[in-house]
Amino acid sequence: MGERIVKIHANQQVSDQDLNNIGLFARESLDHVVRDGIDNGRRYTGFQALQTSAAQVTVGGGRLYENGKVFFRDDVGGVILDLITVLPAVTRKVVTIVAWGTESDAGVEARTFLVDVDTETTEGQMVATQVRRFANVDTVPGVESSDPKPPAIDANLLAIADVILTPAGVESVIMREDNKLASVQGNSEQLRGLQTWRGQAGSRLDVLDTNLAGLSAQVRGLASTGLVLEVARDVARLKELAELPATFNSYEADRFLTPAKTDTAHPDNLATVREGIRFAPAAVRVSQLALANAIDPTVIKRGDFVLPKFVEVDRIKMDGRDAEMSLSQYQYQTTQIVQRTRTREVVQFGSEMHQCTNSAWWQSGQYDPTSATLSRAGETWIVAPEHRADALVDHRIIRLQQYWVDYYEEPYWEHITVTEGVNGSLVAQTFLASEAAWVSAISLPLTRVAQTGDVTVVILETEGGKPRIDAAIAKVTVPAADLKTWPTLTKVALPLTYLEKGRRYAFALITAGNHHIATVSGNKNVNGSLFYSTDGAWFQGDVARDIPFTLHVAQFEAARVEIALQPLQLENGIASVWINSDVATPPGTERFYEVQLADGSWRPLKSYPDTLINGLPPILALRVVLLGTTDVMPGFSVGASSEVRTTRPRTDFKHVSKAHVLPGPCSRIEVTARLENYDEARHDCIAELLCGATFATLETADVVTDQPTPDPKAILRTWRFNTAAPVSQFKIRTRGLTDNPLITFHVAERYALAHTS
Repeated sequence: MGERIVKIHANQQVSDQDLNNIGLFARESLDHVVRDGIDNGRRYTGFQALQTSAAQVTVGGGRLYENGKVFFRDDVGGVILDLITVLPAVTRKVVTIVAWGTESDAGVEARTFLVDVDTETTEGQMVATQVRRFANVDTVPGVESSDPKPPAIDANLLAIADVILTPAGVESVIMREDNKLASVQGNSEQLRGLQTWRGQAGSRLDVLDTNLAGLSAQVRGLASTGLVLEVARDVARLKELAELPATFNSYEADRFLTPAKTDTAHPDNLATVREGIRFAPAAVRVSQLALANAIDPTVIKRGDFVLPKFVEVDRIKMDGRDAEMSLSQYQYQTTQIVQRTRTREVVQFGSEMHQCTNSAWWQSGQYDPTSATLSRAGETWIVAPEHRADALVDHRIIRLQQYWVDYYEEPYWEHITVTEGVNGSLVAQTFLASEAAWVSAISLPLTRVAQTGDVTVVILETEGGKPRIDAAIAKVTVPAADLKTWPTLTKVALPLTYLEKGRRYAFALITAGNHHIATVSGNKNVNGSLFYSTDGAWFQGDVARDIPFTLHVAQFEAARVEIALQPLQLENGIASVWINSDVATPPGTERFYEVQLADGSWRPLKSYPDTLINGLPPILALRVVLLGTTDVMPGFSVGASSEVRTTRPRTDFKHVSKAHVLPGPCSRIEVTARLENYDEARHDCIAELLCGATFATLETADVVTDQPTPDPKAILRTWRFNTAAPVSQFKIRTRGLTDNPLITFHVAERYALAHTS
């Protein structure tokens, strides 16, 4: 076979060159077939890299294709790469496994040579009997960093896989799938499948993107939130006004949703105000969520965010090169990028987390839930009045017995942002996310690359079809040395970014370098447009061109994943758990925590946890369960983007109210409190008045009465005071006792009435 063959005639003396040409001509033809018909670049097959010990990776056999030449490696047991010497000292590091080809003599064996024709004397010599194309395998270590990047590699090397290292060893091994040689059979099978699919569903799917976008816009606009919130405000006002009898000349009420009416500076005040008066903690341990196994093979962790293990697939792919565009042709400017952060979830669980009836007031329109319940590490957020209606709609509150959840439903929010200035020219390309997905990377066709000039890639939300530079949800900077030249695409690994179904997004490119990128014409991207900016904020659309790109998204290996976390701990016993973490729970997915019982079984925190904390366990094994589909899964943050508190309450509390000033002196005062989860055999609750100019005079109740409620675990307790002398101001001190820190109660509401009749 081949373009040339060796022709040998009858009775011809055959030379060694003739015999060598038999193999050389065949190899030359095969090289041409590979280069012209399969791939003329640098690709590989095989070379599967697997972790075989804490700091060791084994690379299996494979073949390297380079400009039509085929190099191979077939070591028995694979090539063992020991990475112990390049482990990072403190943070993380990326080591890239590379391959390159060499050609050399091999197979040295004994052969007989004729040394004298006349006497036919022969002589044995050791000579090479083969010429082998050998694939070499080695590693190139990167630079240690908290957010490490793959190292720059020589142009003669081919990256096979990236190994992420921690001080403990190998965290994960990620094959460079973009450098793998695609087989003709695989491409043919995919093409037949696509043709079949196109024939069956293509005509219907051609208009699906437009329909989905229209439906999404209609659904988001159907809810008339203003009317609902106005009704809630009116109901709240009417309920409070209905409790004011005409015979009373003074009235005071507190539902303990915020400490606004609590004298937090009073030395006697020792209580927690959290949807009621509750027992303050006797012990608190603050830590962070962390994976039990730093190199857990079932997850992929980028930065602090964790998702189940996945492979990358192409969701949006637009090929072609009709022309090219210089990225530096537009005005050089400073762009102020406002990057949004993931929203947060607070999970609270424990025996003291009994549902309080006043939690319904969070939806009344009189309170701002995000400022009171979503806080972490001293952060305090005040939602501007013009945004409070949206905050009350998107903020989801779940109150179950002994299990509370506060969650903001938007995947990215503006309450916590990061603003950063980036210098350079700015272009952007919009696109439609027709299906929900986690984006992991984007590939860009750069046709010419300058020696200098990093490229910043930003994923943006849009408004009115235009990119919003003040609504970035992901940002990464690619060094100029890592940029590739078309037809090789520059693959940019992104922070794991969730895109909602039916929304339009954009990617923006900001660079000071004289790089060029491919463009296509003819509106090939029917769901997006090319934009450029001249002032860092305002965008001008280009209807004639688009930037071709490939959007890589995650395809998960399993629809249910259990991930072990570091255990919960507290010296002398845990009674309650508070978990605050940056999360993403797309529609149709679920994420919840489980702890392990003494018998080894696992139980969700959202079930009644009575048996979970009996005996005040000092340690509880913890894991998170993620449920979804192979297309979309929930994720969560660990490390600095999370906080875990384990607590145990005191057996007593004291709560002191702020001063209540009366219109005139009164001597008859009534205090009524609703006590929930109250057990007379185990609990006691006492109200007292602090009177006088300095509130140093203590008044105890003359009469105490209890009134039952429809809830068998709640009572209304009233204390009636006849003061020794008329008072014009007073504070209320409420004291509570329990005989077991696992069995507590709370004061849900309190009313104070002063009257003369």
